[in-house]
Amino acid sequence: MILDFFKILLLLVILSPEYCFSQDLTIRVNNNQKFSSNESISDMFNIKLSIDGDSRIATKPISSGNSRIFYFSDLTTSRAITLKKNRKNKSIFEERISSIALSNNQLLMLGNASIFVLELCDDNSSIRLVKQINNKDNFTFSRRLGENIFLSVFYDFHPLDAESKHVWAVFDLKSLEITRKKVMPDNDVIFSYFVNQLHSTYNDKIAHALSTNYKIFIYDSLFNKIDSIVSDEFKFDRQLLVENNLTRFNSKEQISRLKKFDDSLFTRMRKVYYCDDSTVYALIKVKSSNRLRMDKWGKTNNSWERTGSGDFTVWYEEGKAYNKDDISTASDFYQNVFDLNHVQGDTFELWYYPFIPTVNTESFNVNKDYYAPQNDCIVNKESYIGIKQISITDRTGL
Repeated sequence: MILDFFKILLLLVILSPEYCFSQDLTIRVNNNQKFSSNESISDMFNIKLSIDGDSRIATKPISSGNSRIFYFSDLTTSRAITLKKNRKNKSIFEERISSIALSNNQLLMLGNASIFVLELCDDNSSIRLVKQINNKDNFTFSRRLGENIFLSVFYDFHPLDAESKHVWAVFDLKSLEITRKKVMPDNDVIFSYFVNQLHSTYNDKIAHALSTNYKIFIYDSLFNKIDSIVSDEFKFDRQLLVENNLTRFNSKEQISRLKKFDDSLFTRMRKVYYCDDSTVYALIKVKSSNRLRMDKWGKTNNSWERTGSGDFTVWYEEGKAYNKDDISTASDFYQNVFDLNHVQGDTFELWYYPFIPTVNTESFNVNKDYYAPQNDCIVNKESYIGIKQISITDRTGL
């Protein structure tokens, strides 16, 4: 009798809305191709990318010499566009670029000291600087927000380096000025030393994820909270940080200690992807594990429900089978080296360097399947930028 009761209880839990979703999501490589330009390895680490409709533009964070190269593609043609250094635009060549955002023919670039607005001209074959203003709030993240650009910074600055650690702003592309700015709560900012992307935009709305509590809030372009996704799945015990003297960080050693605690004790949200009005993805770091989880949330009848989930490795595992239809590693989502942009639906795109063919093996070997193809490209002087499109899909449908 007692055994039957527990069987019924277990069945009710499994069939409850919290657990009624596909738990077998995987990642598929739709396309992986070379950009037409051949580049040197010293130049292309950490490519900055922005996508607007069919147009893509990318550039490297640091420029060398007297020209900055922009790589443009509109799905039918691709070209390298050169900006020559002059007295007016020299700061673009001197500052490190942390983020770029394309809107029609306007390109916003965030430097470590300046915000640059450039314009694509002559049928997207040339580019020129239109305006430069001071990046006094240290913005490092930019995405299109309606007809404007959303800017944010989320970092645990030393008090002498910045007044605020979490700031949002709207950059108006008509007036070429910041027209709205707000200091946001800096919950979880101590984890900004590690991989994260807790902001995402769709049309004129913003998604912001808390890292240590399973909460994703949706805001309008006026920064009013209009919706939320909430789960009680994991909670965060801040007392552990207090007890272990991990609330202020003045050295790399302290940050290393925090990372050890983080890896072993805390399940946290690392990234959020706001795809459309009814689709949000959350990338979650699992404690005491070298694994990640991707949750898919769908909205029907004004209610958000988890509709899918997938378990992934951080990177490829030795001896495991991989092919383009079932990559089963979330390294492209987890990494912070190359910008990953949402394209449409469940599809994302990144430009990376150097290009290597999609891993296709029955038993992965890091030297044979990863490093050897890279080395061959470099030795043969065929080091191309790679353009990869990936989709999150249900493995049961493969």
